[in-house]
Amino acid sequence: MVEAQAQEHRGQSQQDGKKVTIWSASFVALIIVNFLRMMGQAISSTVIPLYAYSLGATAAIVGFVSGVFAVSAIVVRPFAGPAFDSYSKKKLFFIFGVVLAVAGYAYTFAYSIPMIIATRLVHGIGMGCTAPLGLALASDILPKEKMDSGISIYSISQSAALAIGPAFGIWTVSMWGYAITFIIMGTFLAACVVVVSIFVKEPKVDSRPPYQLKLSRAFAGRAMGMSMVLMFTTIAFSCTGAFLVIYGQLMNVDQIGLFFTINAVLLVATRPVFGRLSDKYGTVKIVVPTMIVFAISYVIIAVSTSLPMFILAAVVSAFGFGACSPLVQATIFKCVPSSQRGSASNTTFLWMDLGNLIGPYMGGMVVDMLVPMTGSEVAAYSGMWYMMIIPIAIALVLYLALQPKVRRCQREAVEADREAAGHVAEADIAGVVAEGGEQAEGIEEASQVDEASQVDEASQVDEASQVDEAAQVDEAAQAAHAEGAGAKVAEPSAEGVGEEDESGSEYEQK
Repeated sequence: MVEAQAQEHRGQSQQDGKKVTIWSASFVALIIVNFLRMMGQAISSTVIPLYAYSLGATAAIVGFVSGVFAVSAIVVRPFAGPAFDSYSKKKLFFIFGVVLAVAGYAYTFAYSIPMIIATRLVHGIGMGCTAPLGLALASDILPKEKMDSGISIYSISQSAALAIGPAFGIWTVSMWGYAITFIIMGTFLAACVVVVSIFVKEPKVDSRPPYQLKLSRAFAGRAMGMSMVLMFTTIAFSCTGAFLVIYGQLMNVDQIGLFFTINAVLLVATRPVFGRLSDKYGTVKIVVPTMIVFAISYVIIAVSTSLPMFILAAVVSAFGFGACSPLVQATIFKCVPSSQRGSASNTTFLWMDLGNLIGPYMGGMVVDMLVPMTGSEVAAYSGMWYMMIIPIAIALVLYLALQPKVRRCQREAVEADREAAGHVAEADIAGVVAEGGEQAEGIEEASQVDEASQVDEASQVDEASQVDEAAQVDEAAQAAHAEGAGAKVAEPSAEGVGEEDESGSEYEQK
């Protein structure tokens, strides 16, 4: 019976023949949370630069204000990273989600550049922790063989928010002003906390490593290289969010927010396709051409003079950054064991935060440097867009150079997960065997009690049988005695007396 239970456990652990799917209630809830969080982020990324520009900030200051939230995010990561694997990711998301929501509402009271910067720093703490926590939760829930397509679909919510958020933020500012826009943004961020608390079920973890302030716990070394690839692509992409609306207004292009809408809608439509293509043909064959397409999109932006040309750039960008970014993130998670996904996610967002910090500030400095040279702010921005090709080219070269290491890390991660799963299975089987042994001991004790009971019953039956035999002998003796007495009365002769004596003698013998 014990062996049968062990075989049943092994059969349940293997899950052979079952269709692997990415869909679950928790994964859907995380998609909604990612959408709400990115709605708040998309609104702030579009509206905050406009707000700073309206207060008289230069291009460099606008870029700094746009990316300064990454400073606090970078500072908090060495402390928060180890906690991602040591404590419940869901509870940590709740804590930092509250911080993020408070920052969203606090923009309402930021009336100067220093106050905006202070609020952005608080914003960075919340964003710097909730973003990797949400991604790590999604990677824990997703099956590893479907990681590429799962992360791509998870990123659709981000794309949908980017489709709605920037245009929605510009519209709310034009309708009700900055204060009401910031209140709406804070409400989106607060809703993240509610959805996570109610609908997300965190996978059970058998054991967690203790919290330690070590770089090896805060960051995953195997994720460093590919995370740097994301940093260089983020440098370029962050400038789009920081300066495109300002550039469109300088070009007198109405409804420039449609760039973000068209771009994000196409991201929603294409990311599942690129995820399946990656699962089928391999990530490298998809990432390399999409990075090249991403670089071409900035050439189109640089020469754009009308809304249709900006929309064309949005389409090209969707087939570029929208495809390569989630696939690189999925590659990172496949390079680390399951136990290090929290630190891997933290590593990924550390380098992306650096990109968000460097990109807008560097782009703003380029604009300020080119304005005196070109004599035109529009020409300066156009030159800055051309400069974005450089970090994308660096990302592509680095991505190709890292491929041998990526393949080795993926093999090691698979072996580590198998070894960990084997230890868990052995412990569970040992528990089944121990439970079976206790059951066998109980059965043996019950058998011994049953045998003793049977012996006792047999003894009682034997005693009763002996008593019954003695009673039968006594009855026979009494019957014989009665017959002898009758013979004496009927035959009083000497012969009868002799016979009586003989009967009496026989009776005595009996």
